[in-house]
Amino acid sequence: MCQTHTGLRDQGGSVLQRLPRTARVLGFDACAVMHMYLGSGAKWLAFDDPLTDDQAALLHASDPQQHATTGENGDGGGGVQDVRNAGAPREQDGPLLAELARDGRAGVVELARACGWSKSRVSARLEELLAAGALRVAVDLAYPRFGFHAPAYLWLTVAPGRLNATGEALSAHPETTFAAAVTGSANLLVTVTCRTMDDLYSYVTTKVGALEAVHQVDVVPVLHRLKQAGTRLHDGRLIPT
Repeated sequence: MCQTHTGLRDQGGSVLQRLPRTARVLGFDACAVMHMYLGSGAKWLAFDDPLTDDQAALLHASDPQQHATTGENGDGGGGVQDVRNAGAPREQDGPLLAELARDGRAGVVELARACGWSKSRVSARLEELLAAGALRVAVDLAYPRFGFHAPAYLWLTVAPGRLNATGEALSAHPETTFAAAVTGSANLLVTVTCRTMDDLYSYVTTKVGALEAVHQVDVVPVLHRLKQAGTRLHDGRLIPT
């Protein structure tokens, strides 16, 4: 199983277009992600000492709908700039976003060199994109190194009218690393990371089982993970793609 991101302009070269022409692929099923549930955004399950609420709050981006920055408009008078508009991705952001996708840890100096921008422009644009929620930072962890050896995919069939509430509830669980409403016979996909099979069993029977809107659950254990959000796994360690 894999997840692929395909832009509207790149569909001709997407994985879905190449798979039918790959000799070793005998067949495949594809579903579309309709909505992702972000959950708390700062769960850090792999650590025995979890973040406090105050520490987690520091990692949360500001809500762009609740904040506006004051500044000067074009005629020199005072004005208000909507952060949602300032942070909306633009065509000229392409080089910056591409470089961040390649290496999310790249610093301002490296980004400025790669994009041909000034450091001040990179810093200002990053701040706008992050504040508006248009840019998110994903962190990959080598979970086996922290003692988590029972990852699994859960394909859930949920009552349509309660899909959103169920997805939000599941995404808030510390065991959940990804949750999304998808097309297909199962309408909710959740990935979970547990320490042992006993823990996975307990999670499915207690936390998932407690949600009345869930009609059916297919549990698919991960036998071997090749790649995570942005890095590959080799011998239990993260390596660049």
